[in-house]
Amino acid sequence: MTPDDDPEDEARTKLIETLLDESLEGFERVVTPDELRVIRMCLHDELAVHQSGRAMIRSIMEDPVVGASGTVAKETPATSHPMKQSKKGGLGS
Repeated sequence: MTPDDDPEDEARTKLIETLLDESLEGFERVVTPDELRVIRMCLHDELAVHQSGRAMIRSIMEDPVVGASGTVAKETPATSHPMKQSKKGGLGS
């Protein structure tokens, strides 16, 4: 997979485009098409490139769906930590 094929980058780009579409709706009546294109490019740059914009986009992106993990075992009562409180209020299970 090349960096251009990264699903997270595609999702981020789609989210940025959606936010820009919603945010700039109606501006075509106020500014020229060239001005609108420049505004859109500047905002896109802020959201896609700069650290604070990327952090904001990451914070509003949907969490990834994880089907399974080969490195983390599912915790069962037999493998749970012995110091966890039981349902009866005491320590251990």
